[in-house]
Amino acid sequence: MVAANGLGGTHGGFDRKGFTFGLALAMKRNLDITIAGPGFNKSWFNNNLWMFNYSKLNLVFDTPNSELLDLYHNHDIFLHPSMLEAGHPNLTLLEAMSSGLPTIANWEHNTDLHGAWRAPRDIFEMEKGLDVIIDNWDSYRSECLNTSQELSWLSRSKDLIEIYKSVQ
Repeated sequence: MVAANGLGGTHGGFDRKGFTFGLALAMKRNLDITIAGPGFNKSWFNNNLWMFNYSKLNLVFDTPNSELLDLYHNHDIFLHPSMLEAGHPNLTLLEAMSSGLPTIANWEHNTDLHGAWRAPRDIFEMEKGLDVIIDNWDSYRSECLNTSQELSWLSRSKDLIEIYKSVQ
């Protein structure tokens, strides 16, 4: 998981990014989990320490981009059960997918993300997605890499140029 948690400028009280859901899935399946993000996430974790007494939880703060890329490449699946996003899909999802990480996430319903399993903030739906991805990991990985290419800045820019040309 990679996210800046909080809501409306607050960083300590609201789990907008779904850290508790990702951690619950990892704990249910006895899996390692890494949650990375900005240093202000520490206040959220400090306010919710009772939830995070899990020996397989790795917290990473203020990771430089080069190290963040290493984090993506050293993991197998990306979790992002966020409840509110800007951009559809958001850049964090596309970063993970461009690193070849099949994704379990929640995003707005008008966008289709091949290579990702749409799961609302529901541990049982996320677990279903985990099982499907594990059983079909190679195809999910291939699909997420293709999707990240289709939705890259270069591809989006080319689409915008074509739209611009069509209205001249």
